[in-house]
This record gives sequence, structure tokens and C-alpha cells, in this order.
Amino acid sequence: LASDFKDAHGHGTEMAAVLLRDAPDIELKAIKVCSSGLQTSPEALAAGVETALRHGAKILVVALSTSDPGRMQLLRSACSMAAEAGALLVTCAHPLGESSFPADFPESIAVLSHPDCPKGRFFHFSKSSTQPDAWTALHGTFLTHGYTHTDSPEYHGASLAAASVGARLACLAQALPEAGAQELLERLRIQALSPDPELGFA
Repeated sequence: LASDFKDAHGHGTEMAAVLLRDAPDIELKAIKVCSSGLQTSPEALAAGVETALRHGAKILVVALSTSDPGRMQLLRSACSMAAEAGALLVTCAHPLGESSFPADFPESIAVLSHPDCPKGRFFHFSKSSTQPDAWTALHGTFLTHGYTHTDSPEYHGASLAAASVGARLACLAQALPEAGAQELLERLRIQALSPDPELGFA
């Protein structure tokens, strides 16, 4: 969206590779919200969300997060703005279950990754009586692989997992152009597998 589109650390390029591989017909808009050291802030993330909405984005993938709870109001307002605009906000949750924003906001679709999850599979933690109590905090969260799409895949974690889930939503939106945000999200949940505490993610 601007002349300064150089990727200083490769994170955005990896994200774009996942999105365009899994949803090749999308119109991709890239918005830089971090420094060369992958540092960001609630203000930068909020500005990125608002910029994406102004440019008509309907599926936003925010592959960065912040844990600073003292400066969340601006970011929360941006996430609420996305929901009101009928957009879906896909975010990466903290791998250790710690507080992470915007993933912890109810307007967000939180995504985790696991190195044992094969490519092409993704899971949804629903409120099921068959899932252990230890998974209670994961209710509503999606999980998929976090590997790069290269000949020698590398594990990059939840940011690439969020891109993969965002691409799935984009494909659903293309297949169901009249569907609203909540219908698309429900379709995604239906497509997802249910994790099994005994079988894992294989």
C-alpha cells in the first residue's frame, strides 16, 4: 500500500507465500506494522487493522501480537471496528497459553500451531465433553501446522498457522460470495477436525 514495502526480516514474505499458495486467487494487501526486529506495539497493530479496513479488506491476518495489557483500548477498538464492518480477524495465539493480543479479544479468531500437526490438517477446540479440562482455555481456538511451504520446510509457528487459516477463510469467501462473516466462520469450524487427547494431531 506504500512505497516502503521492503521485507527486512522475511516474515511478511513467508506469510504471503502461505496465503498465495493456499488461496492463489486472492487480492493480497500487505501492511507493515513492525520494525526490522519484528517489534510492534498496540498502536501499530491498531493502525494496521484500520488501514486494512479502509482499503476494503474482509479477511485480516494479524500474525503478530503484544502482551502489554496497559495499552489495549486502541487495539480493542480497531478489532471491534473490524467486526462491525463484517470482516474476519485471524490472529496468532501465544504458544504457551499466556495473554496475547489481539488473539484474546472475542472479535478475533485465535490460531495456534504444533510441530506434530501435518500440513493440510487443521483442528478446532470446541466445548466438547470429551476434551480434557486442560484444554478449557483453548475453547474456540484453531490449530494447524506452522511450516513454510518450501522444499525443506521450516517450523515458524503460529504466524504461518494464522496465514493458513486465513487462506482457508478466503477460499470459503470466494466459494460463498453471499455468506456473511459468521457463516464463513461456522463453515470453517465444520471443516475442522476435533483434536483427540490420545491420538494427538497426527
